[in-house]
Amino acid sequence: MKLLKIVLITVISLVLICAPSWAIPKTNANGDYILSPTTDRHGISQFNWVVTDKDPQGLNCRMLQQYQGISMDDIDAPSILFKDNYHTIINWPVMITFKTGQKLRAVTTQFGNNIVLRDKQGKPWIPVASNLRIELDKGSCFVRANRQFIKPIPDEPET
Repeated sequence: MKLLKIVLITVISLVLICAPSWAIPKTNANGDYILSPTTDRHGISQFNWVVTDKDPQGLNCRMLQQYQGISMDDIDAPSILFKDNYHTIINWPVMITFKTGQKLRAVTTQFGNNIVLRDKQGKPWIPVASNLRIELDKGSCFVRANRQFIKPIPDEPET
């Protein structure tokens, strides 16, 4: 019984110490964030991001005109928006532009996992809230999930 207790405490301690490094998405050789090692679609819960785009005009966040105002986590979000390797997102209209250093909030599934959509070229995009103030929420829009444009902000550990 005492040995089991020691093993449990050791495992829990390792998880608590190592979890933050496991939780931060990694990039591949192209700088694209790998948001799930198993399905490349869902799996990691990374809510907070910051814009790293060096373009003085800012980072474009895109959404098809007919879906502007819809959040990707809504139960009524159109299933066509989740279709991988189908869209040419780079050609979608710019809904909003975010400045370098601006914090972004990823829109996630009901289980808190990131939503990742791959465009026709296989490049990953994630939906973010188009307005960080909930009362002014205007839905979601997509930004490229690449270190050239955004980077994850580690979540503060809960105490």
